[in-house]
Amino acid sequence: MSADWPLKGQITFKDVHLRYRPELDRVLQGLSYEVTAGHKVGIVGRSGCGKSTMGLALSRLLEVDSGEVLIDGVEVNKVDLETLRSRITVIPQDPVIFDGTLRTNLDPLNKRTDEEIVKVLRDAGLEDLLTRKPEKKFKADKELDINEERGDGTGIHFRLNDADSLSAGEKQLICICRAVLRRNKIVLLDEATANIDVITEKSI
Repeated sequence: MSADWPLKGQITFKDVHLRYRPELDRVLQGLSYEVTAGHKVGIVGRSGCGKSTMGLALSRLLEVDSGEVLIDGVEVNKVDLETLRSRITVIPQDPVIFDGTLRTNLDPLNKRTDEEIVKVLRDAGLEDLLTRKPEKKFKADKELDINEERGDGTGIHFRLNDADSLSAGEKQLICICRAVLRRNKIVLLDEATANIDVITEKSI
């Protein structure tokens, strides 16, 4: 397997059976399908029918009872968990915001330039966050990422915390910007627009 796997992002399920616990009924029973690389696919079904379970199987948060799950022809159970999960981006229904700056929320591993981060924020219509003023001052903490200690707390170094008045739409857009900056071939959206307004959904 190459270091830049997956090159395409083709997903294949072959006769997959899966249950949450040994004593429970199977949630997925003989599921087979293929998602061609580069395609956007929507999965529709009633609550509890296994939509989210497919994502859990893909990232091996749940191991399958039988069958195969492959990405670009490679069985996911033969890929170490750190590598596998780092190559799949998940945007959940409830946005996750870390206690830190806007920059560290968007690029936790510090792999992107400031210019790239500013561009994706503007593309997402979040220019307002770049000019927002902090409500209070925060002391520098040596344990925090170096990006936490730079600047005056504005722009991409604006600090996000529970006191900030971020709307549900802004939080979700931040999560989507984070996903865009990761540049993975596979992105899973689990009802990512369920809790936001129609205008923000259109922007997404």
